[in-house]
Amino acid sequence: MCSSSVNFVLENDKEGLVLVAPLQGKTAEFVFSETNLDPNSLDSLVFWDRGEIYTFSTAALKVAGFLKAPWKYSKYLIYIPKWVRDPVYKFIAKNRYIWFGKQDTCRMATQEEKARFLD
Repeated sequence: MCSSSVNFVLENDKEGLVLVAPLQGKTAEFVFSETNLDPNSLDSLVFWDRGEIYTFSTAALKVAGFLKAPWKYSKYLIYIPKWVRDPVYKFIAKNRYIWFGKQDTCRMATQEEKARFLD
């Protein structure tokens, strides 16, 4: 569990509504086979909801809607045009390790958290 975004979702989605899967797993393989997304070209959070695929800022904001307050209120940023949101998302993603650091170790998932992984 080295992904800080996965850790953040698991810690802030107390109802356990968001399930996670690695981009290299069977679930992602199925999702990518059903879409025109190239998994090798993605460096983004991908959110799949009822057959719809979302990436970049849209994926993050859709996930935010499932999180506890105050994070769930950021879902309303979806009304900002994507052409504004995505460059901001990509800028933050590009600089995240500089600003927040990179983990040297990964934490182990609890039994409850393991149940939320699809692969």
